Amino acid sequence: DVYPRMLAKGLRIHGHRIDPYAHYWSDLGTPQRYFATHKDLLFGQVGLAPFGDASPLKTKGTGNWWADPSAQLGNLRGAGPAWFGAGCVLEPDVTVGAAVSIGLGARVRSGAKLNRTVVFDGTEVEGNQLYEDCLLAPGGVRISLTDGL
Repeated sequence: DVYPRMLAKGLRIHGHRIDPYAHYWSDLGTPQRYFATHKDLLFGQVGLAPFGDASPLKTKGTGNWWADPSAQLGNLRGAGPAWFGAGCVLEPDVTVGAAVSIGLGARVRSGAKLNRTVVFDGTEVEGNQLYEDCLLAPGGVRISLTDGL
């Protein structure tokens, strides 16, 4: 809805053509696209060379996951691929499936099970529950990735 309003006001719109086989582009404007981009990163569909030392996936764990050195992973049980941000804390008995990203400073309580889920920075995830196909945000916000599909 932005472009029609710009055109109605007589504003100029510019574009740039990119080669989709040489570059990665993702519109993060919906929960589904936001998750899909996380999944693409975790499954190696995005070239990380341009990120250099700033790559979020530079520290590979002993499993199919990457973790900031300050992440506290407890006795993580998981399959991955997954990413654990700086300062995140996984309490005991957390299970992580495929395509899971845990943001900076997030805390996942004991017994939580996550699969195809993105946990935003600073979010506290309640334990002993299954979280699947969703985005989790501070304040207990849970956004389903399957609603309306």
